[in-house]
Amino acid sequence: DAIPEDLGRIHDRGERLTNFSDEEIATILTSPDWFRFCFVRNPYHRLYSAYRSKLLSLDRQYQWVRDEIRASCGYPLRGGQPAGMVAFRDFVHFVEDRLGSMPDGHWNRQTDILAYDLIRYDFVGRLESFAKAVSLMVVRV
Repeated sequence: DAIPEDLGRIHDRGERLTNFSDEEIATILTSPDWFRFCFVRNPYHRLYSAYRSKLLSLDRQYQWVRDEIRASCGYPLRGGQPAGMVAFRDFVHFVEDRLGSMPDGHWNRQTDILAYDLIRYDFVGRLESFAKAVSLMVVRV
């Protein structure tokens, strides 16, 4: 696939369950003809990665998060606005206080994103051992 012109929509390239009918979704989620798999990541590493990628990179899309954390944690004012690098601990508290209500999947719980209560996965791999997990998954398919 070509890289989309609007990189903000990079995740919108593929098929989603919402593109299918209810009957097709039921088949995808329950039929033995489909192999359902996912990869999970160490939650600490995943959260720290989101912090580095979204907050420390100064991504403009997440300026509101930095502003809200700075204001709620009493960061020093510069030019009348809270300023300074957002500390990881403050980001963790911010995410923890909003679990389940954040509009951004980068820091939602993996169990919520993967819908374990709805999808019976045939294989769950760990990102930290991706190559080994893929080889095990290929053997199972």
